[in-house]
Amino acid sequence: MRSNDVDAWHRYDRSTSEFLYRILADADFQPFGIAQYDLGTMFKPGSGGLIDGQPPL
Repeated sequence: MRSNDVDAWHRYDRSTSEFLYRILADADFQPFGIAQYDLGTMFKPGSGGLIDGQPPL
């Protein structure tokens, strides 16, 4: 994996899911973590969901 520095490679011997979790949740996971920016949480359902309890036509 690399950060913005194209010459620097980092080895991380863990699963992909742990790597992604640490990027999203661990503010000290540098240089990849984004939790330090406190982006907040939100959820918006995508289109194609139920409309008034019925599937779209």
